[in-house]
Order: sequence, then C-alpha cells, then structure tokens
Amino acid sequence: MLPRARRLAPCLLAAVLAAAAAGCTGGAQPGVARGGTFLTGYPGTAVVSADGRTVTVGPYPPDICPAAITAVARESKTRVALYLEQVTPPDPPSCGLVQGAEGAPVWAYNLRLSEPLGNRKLVNGATGRAVAWISSRLVLRPAALRAGYHQGVFEPTGDTPGTYVTYGGAAGAIQYFNETGGPNDLVIVQSAGKVDLPNQGPEPPPGPWVPVVVRGQAGRGNHNMITWRENGLTDYIVNLPNTDPSSPRVLTMRQLIAVADSAPAFSSAPVPP
Repeated sequence: MLPRARRLAPCLLAAVLAAAAAGCTGGAQPGVARGGTFLTGYPGTAVVSADGRTVTVGPYPPDICPAAITAVARESKTRVALYLEQVTPPDPPSCGLVQGAEGAPVWAYNLRLSEPLGNRKLVNGATGRAVAWISSRLVLRPAALRAGYHQGVFEPTGDTPGTYVTYGGAAGAIQYFNETGGPNDLVIVQSAGKVDLPNQGPEPPPGPWVPVVVRGQAGRGNHNMITWRENGLTDYIVNLPNTDPSSPRVLTMRQLIAVADSAPAFSSAPVPP
C-alpha cells in the first residue's frame, strides 16, 4: 500500500454517488432501478492531454455492489460534461456489506474524446460548474530517477495527500514512485492551489529549510523535500522514508534536485492511465 495515499471511507464513497443505502448495506441502490443507470456529476479535477483528446479523471469510487461505476463524458459543441455513471444489473444480487469496500478508488481513468477539447468548457455534468484541469504538458516526467524506483499511483489532482494539504479542489498532479523491494517512496506533487508545506516533514526530522535552485527557479529544500514554483504551479518532491535505521538511504537534497532537473520543460507523452 502507498504511504499517505488518500483512502476514502466506503460509506463516503457511496455518499459521493448519493446512491448507497444507509449504513452502506447491500441490495439494489436507492434511485437505481433494476437494470438501470444513474448519473451523478464528476466532482473532481482533471489532466488534459497535449492533443486535447484525452481527459484523465480521478480518484473516484470503485464499484459498489451491485453496481458498476465508470467515469463518462458527454460532448457538445460548447462543452464536455463529466459524470460518474452507476449501472445496476437487471437482477442484482443481495450484497450484504458493500463488496470491495476495502479496495482503493480508481485513482486515474482516461476518457477519450471524439475531438480535441479546444475551446469547449470542461464541466461537472450535474452542476455545470467548471472542472479545474491542467495540461499534461506540465506534468513532470523525470528521467534521472534512482534505480529501483518504479511508477506507482498517478492522481490527476493537486489535492495533496497526508499532511500536505491544498484548498478548494485544486488542479494538478500527484505521482508516486515506489522503491522495488524497499520501504521508501518518492512523491512528486504539482498543484495550482495554495499549498501548505509542513515545517516538520516525515521522520527523520528534515532540518531547516535552505535556499536552492530547482529547474532554474528559486526554491527551498531540506533533508527530505524540495519545493519551487514553475508554470503557475507549486511543485514539490518528497521522500517518504522508513524510519528503520537499516533501511536504504533515501535521496539527498542534491539527488532530489537532479530528479527535478532531469524532467523536460514540456512533454506531449500521455499521463499514466
């Protein structure tokens, strides 16, 4: 499991869809007929591909028995409306407790549009409110990552995890890189919102902030984290180390800066699905 990855409570997930029975009990969901489809507006943020054809959304709830939940887009000439679609089978089983309640949400899902987003508005299908998004061109894709780390969860949101908090459902991107066979994770956060960085980071204590230069921008760094502003986003890279003294050494400040500096200025590559 990824440290500090947000885990939404099963009943909260059901409430998001306004469709689960009280107390998260099973059976056919209220408001959804047998074999029926129930749409709610997508309340999150998004990342739009460089060509404007792919909209990455998430996180959103996993399937809630007996219904399957999928993100969908409805297109018109002026807007692209995003929904969460809940489909109940014609003869739903009696589920008891919600199946898959311990499972993780769908962290990221790619919606392919019939034509580029262009000047069309990206909106919550139920409310018509604008969905905040950033271009995938701005998502950092470092080339110089320590051997042994691999891409983990990707979240198309700037609502940062754990103690690193943003406000108001900010657009952005969060990338987790897991150490293969080891206890350490590397997290890259980019947020268009107001980021509240901690004075005291994960154990061991990171020590005082010092001025650094990251990707040609003035920033700050400590033992476990670097942060800077670029392209209108607040970015930071943080190690989530295991406190066991025998665990492998995490990246130094200089290595964190090298990871950031290795990412191209812009990228047209698709974000992880």
